[in-house]
Amino acid sequence: MEQEKTLEQLVAVAFDFSEYTEKEKEEVIGDISEMIMKGTLLRALDEAGESSREKFNALLETEPSAEEMSLFIKENLPNFQALAIEEIKIFQDAEEYLESDEKESEDKKEPVE
Repeated sequence: MEQEKTLEQLVAVAFDFSEYTEKEKEEVIGDISEMIMKGTLLRALDEAGESSREKFNALLETEPSAEEMSLFIKENLPNFQALAIEEIKIFQDAEEYLESDEKESEDKKEPVE
């Protein structure tokens, strides 16, 4: 069975970070991963139902470690990685849209005389 990739690994291969320094790359991957994690977690909990949301809220009250959160996700949100991949694709689509919109805006600018 293939080992599941971390969210940071998925983000690192999903986007082009070649123009960033190593430090900038780590920061941007961390920021993107955090946004995707939040969106994925909300979707997964919504799909999982009330029981899982109650368990999650109880877990949050204990101020869980990253390992405890990972274990909760693995045990209670089995579709989490698939949802994370969907969220990454949504993020990629948004990035492509913004890039095409910027290019379109630049093409429409009148030359300065």
